[in-house]
Amino acid sequence: MYEQIRYTNHHNKEITIGDGEGIYINSNDLRDYSWDYKTGNNKIKSFYKKIEKKSLPLVIMAKTEQRATQIKNMLMNYADEDIEAQEYGKIWVGDYYLLGYITESKKTDYNIQANFIKINLKFVTDQPFWTRDLEVTFRAKNLASRGGFDFPHDYGYDFWETGMEYVVNDFYSPSNFRMIIYGYVESIDINIGGNIYNINKSIPQGEYAVIDSRQKKAYIHKANGEKESIFHYRNRQYDLFRKIPVGKNFFVRSGNVDITFYDERSEPIWT
Repeated sequence: MYEQIRYTNHHNKEITIGDGEGIYINSNDLRDYSWDYKTGNNKIKSFYKKIEKKSLPLVIMAKTEQRATQIKNMLMNYADEDIEAQEYGKIWVGDYYLLGYITESKKTDYNIQANFIKINLKFVTDQPFWTRDLEVTFRAKNLASRGGFDFPHDYGYDFWETGMEYVVNDFYSPSNFRMIIYGYVESIDINIGGNIYNINKSIPQGEYAVIDSRQKKAYIHKANGEKESIFHYRNRQYDLFRKIPVGKNFFVRSGNVDITFYDERSEPIWT
């Protein structure tokens, strides 16, 4: 049975593989993974991941020659848009995606018939973790969750009755995050579990700031669409990109805030 996989480029243009519409994937290494490690005194000291290459052995077997031609052109156009912009595309397996670029395409068996071709793509990533995005939203007088995030525990009290807010990381490891802080605020002053995310820069009304621990970036998204880096305004006494610890962390904030947790794994969850 063919596995259903999706590819989306950074413009969210999508190709679905294995949906019966003419493009399929053979046995592949998408779920394979490895950790590298550093040693000292004949002991393993730490683990890390290198840049990884994945193979996408595709088979195009469309109903018509026109449909086969359309698929072939979409594959190249979508992949090259990411390369030109140097913006990640995504390979999806279920709810999990892998960031990267399609950097190679090799074709075989394309002279058999006009609506048939085998294409082996190479997908290269410097973010070798399968990721699921889960978002929580904090507003002036309420805490709401969306995007599939659900607190699986009943803590027995209302957060607002205690006068406290909490950020809950129910993953098995500290989580990278993308934090959006909406203006107007005089400065960014966020406390999650005792770590301070502080940037001495005001955010005007109608604009917002982003702190992205995975990309190691902090910037203001202006009303005219431009982005201005604010990394150099950070409080250097604290780690601006520290991952959010596992468990329930008290949360103090300035302004309205969205937090996207990145559930990062070596392979997608099997379902």
